[in-house]
Amino acid sequence: LKTKHPLAKYEKRMKGAKILPLKAVLDMIHEIYEKKAIADAVDEEKGKEKDGLPGIPKMASKKCHEMVLSMIKYKDENVRIKMFLLMAGIEEREMYSPDHCNLLIEILRRLYPVYEGIREQLDDGVDNVFIPRRDAVRALTSKDAKESDPSTYKSVFTRVSTVKAFKLLLKKVQSMPGDNTKGGKLNFDHFLGSVMGLYMEERKRRDQEVRETFASTLDADGSGELSKAEFILAVKALVNDRFDGSKLEILWREAQEHQAHDTGQPKSEVTQISVDPWLLLCHRNAIYSKASDDHDYFVHDEGGMSAATMACANEHAAICSQLDAIKSKVRFCTEREEDKWAQIKLSLKWALEVAEL
Repeated sequence: LKTKHPLAKYEKRMKGAKILPLKAVLDMIHEIYEKKAIADAVDEEKGKEKDGLPGIPKMASKKCHEMVLSMIKYKDENVRIKMFLLMAGIEEREMYSPDHCNLLIEILRRLYPVYEGIREQLDDGVDNVFIPRRDAVRALTSKDAKESDPSTYKSVFTRVSTVKAFKLLLKKVQSMPGDNTKGGKLNFDHFLGSVMGLYMEERKRRDQEVRETFASTLDADGSGELSKAEFILAVKALVNDRFDGSKLEILWREAQEHQAHDTGQPKSEVTQISVDPWLLLCHRNAIYSKASDDHDYFVHDEGGMSAATMACANEHAAICSQLDAIKSKVRFCTEREEDKWAQIKLSLKWALEVAEL
């Protein structure tokens, strides 16, 4: 897929473009992060959709070429540059989503609430910035979240992740070795690398899942493409009718745009959507199958979670715990009696789910 990303047109060398010093490139990246954090806060306050990377459209074309070419040159020398290339979709472009950037900026905003100071906070360079472990956990779950209650987690990460994977990340952060010379604080770059690394693993897992679902379930006529009717049915099935008709039309137009970009045909002539444009649409809008989430309770809607579903799950777990306590006092003699006990738990789960509906 010829995936579009914010800096795509600047990758080819431009006549007269030169390689910038490493420090200058890092200063640009830190400035972009700071401006993006400020812009996101304004967009949230106004209830607007978040914009892309700020500052880049205003840069002269030659300057953008120099920045991108310089980042590509330094990417193996500096983890922050490699992270920016991933966030911007130059690295692993087939996986590109605005959520890459949104996750990174979300973390920075939670770590450094005074957004105008983000650039200064990062200026000490790679492996020279340290953060309290508690702040690192809160940057992932949000300030008001309770670590013991996944229903309170608020993170872009949860748009692609299962509860199990997110808890694994939290456990990893909590067990990361701190720097004894910095009071046990965590290395900022190691922390961010761990977060983005697991995030990309989860997104790749989703990538495979989306492709398999497309081939085995959504493409009803086996043509290798989705008609508009198939497209709408597929989206409605995957998001459980969460989108209304107007939203479905918006998604269809977005899919047409991805398909047109991929094939070179005019958008107005696109009547079928192939798997790669469908995949890109799913990543960008968190449209995923529930199949891989049957062991957790995430609902992929702005990183949120159904309170009713979580309450149902918690109630089931509490009652099952009581049942296990009773069972421990009873001596079961046959396999059949053991099976009956398991069936009681399963019937209870079904009853609670029906009650929720």
